[in-house]
Amino acid sequence: MSHKYTHLSFEQRVKIQLPKDKGTPVVQIAKEVGCSRQTIYIYNELKRNASPTYAKYTATQAQKRAEERKKVPRKKLKIENHPEMEKTIIQLLTRYRWSPEIIAKELEKKNKKQVVFAECIYQYIYRKKKTGVDYTDYLLFTGRS
Repeated sequence: MSHKYTHLSFEQRVKIQLPKDKGTPVVQIAKEVGCSRQTIYIYNELKRNASPTYAKYTATQAQKRAEERKKVPRKKLKIENHPEMEKTIIQLLTRYRWSPEIIAKELEKKNKKQVVFAECIYQYIYRKKKTGVDYTDYLLFTGRS
């Protein structure tokens, strides 16, 4: 049986902090919050989001740490590992306003060994937007009414 992981909300973190300060067992806190004990303890909520300096858990700092971690990509995309490919994609997107689909096909023609899919280019564009570099203006959207 698989469970879908969802991030804890700030309200859930507050429900963790108050009983934790009183020494309430993790199992009881988990029931109050409505999640498994692994989510709170073993799955790192207390370990990952407690203050590294003071080893104290506060909901506000936990929320802040979680939001900061969301901004950092977990794994580099293929495009980011190949600077020349990245440069070419950005050039075709910004200068010629080619769609990711056309760029992917063109790159496939030129280099059969390094195939990049349109979806990967879209992921790259939206990941860059999170870091403050916005290429979404170069995407041509055809809106339907």
